[in-house]
Amino acid sequence: MGKPIFTISGLRGVVNQDLTPELITEISTGFGSFLGGSEVAVGRDCRATSEMFFHSVVAGLLAAGCEVRNLEVCPTPTVLLNVKQLALAGGIIITASHNPAEWNGLKFVSKEGLFLTEAELKEFKRLLKNKNFKRAGSLEMKGIKDEPTAIDNHIKKILRSEYFRDIPLKKFVVGIDACNGSAAAAVTSLLQTLGSTPVHLFCTTIAPGQFPRQPEPCAENLEGLANFVKEKKLDFGVAFDPDGDRVSFVDETGSALGEEATLLLVFSFILKKRVGPVVVNLSTTQAVEDIAAKFSAPVYRTRVGESAVVAKMKEVNAIIGGEGNGGVIVPEINFARDGITATAILIHLLSDAERPLSEITQALPKYFRQKTAIPFKTKDWLTKKSKIKKAFMPAQFNAEDGLKIIGKDFWVHIRPSNTEPIIRIIAEAKSSDYTLNLIARAKEILTGK
Repeated sequence: MGKPIFTISGLRGVVNQDLTPELITEISTGFGSFLGGSEVAVGRDCRATSEMFFHSVVAGLLAAGCEVRNLEVCPTPTVLLNVKQLALAGGIIITASHNPAEWNGLKFVSKEGLFLTEAELKEFKRLLKNKNFKRAGSLEMKGIKDEPTAIDNHIKKILRSEYFRDIPLKKFVVGIDACNGSAAAAVTSLLQTLGSTPVHLFCTTIAPGQFPRQPEPCAENLEGLANFVKEKKLDFGVAFDPDGDRVSFVDETGSALGEEATLLLVFSFILKKRVGPVVVNLSTTQAVEDIAAKFSAPVYRTRVGESAVVAKMKEVNAIIGGEGNGGVIVPEINFARDGITATAILIHLLSDAERPLSEITQALPKYFRQKTAIPFKTKDWLTKKSKIKKAFMPAQFNAEDGLKIIGKDFWVHIRPSNTEPIIRIIAEAKSSDYTLNLIARAKEILTGK
């Protein structure tokens, strides 16, 4: 048996190697004990193993005396929103997000509708290690209640937003690539409610776990949606990762805009309506600062990870935040990365601007960006980090999360992943050749080749 990855981003591993039904049941019993045996939401994605793990999670929570609220298949942000809106003790989301199909995992949600903080995770892990579990007697055992309105609750909360007031909506025809994942039903319902017409590409959930493309909704993985939008002459396309917290767009010409553009489009819309602090992670494009400067809005940067971004947003009372992987956080609607909310914002932005998406995107700041990942052992990081710093002198260095190298006209962020046994390298500059050279230099030092 292998060992699952258990970090601030949740629990993940290869099914029946790192994660077994027995382990999932034990950890779920521990989480139910951590929450004190109360009401807990459970949602899941469409992976082939998610239904199996659903039964394991339910068994563990019931054993700890919890009542299970079954949200069934729904996006990750839907679970977070419903935990808070229904005043539940917490939640578990069965998903491995953007990881390959053979992976699965659990994300743990607090009563605030947020992922566990580092302090909460530390306390939870201590409980698991000591196996100090609550065990319900037969007369204390509770049951399962279905929550069929979970997605409707999410959409209604989105549409009540002040940001959308007094914007007459246009009717768009929109291509949907949900990667055969949990966002399919939610985004279909959203578009129909807003008067637009959804046209499905990869929205099949009947054959679970069959990803029709690589799960991350980055531009290079969206050739199918790009061709679909162009051939069908659609107004634009939306693409999600398998659990629906990340989204990217394809314009009416069939051009995939990339995940960073999601944040830039959303931030432009929100800051036009209301000016306030912006929070993003260290790996997000410098173009965020360019857009924020137009509105005199301060920008704060954090370690990579939704929990870190949310914590900083709370600290500075931010009005908008997110991560450059297509994860948008609008606290007025949902204090979580939320691809459904981001899609609603794009509908309103296009309706308000009365211009096609391609024209709006042309006005965004332009940087050349490249990212890659290589297999890497965490124990080698300290040695490699010192070599990288020496090679990139006299740049500035930020070691808050891995190592970010900041030069006069470039940056490179190198960090071990929280969710996979790899190291990620992201570089950005004004020149594509320069950006590729930065990536090559970093890879050479990390691999010794």
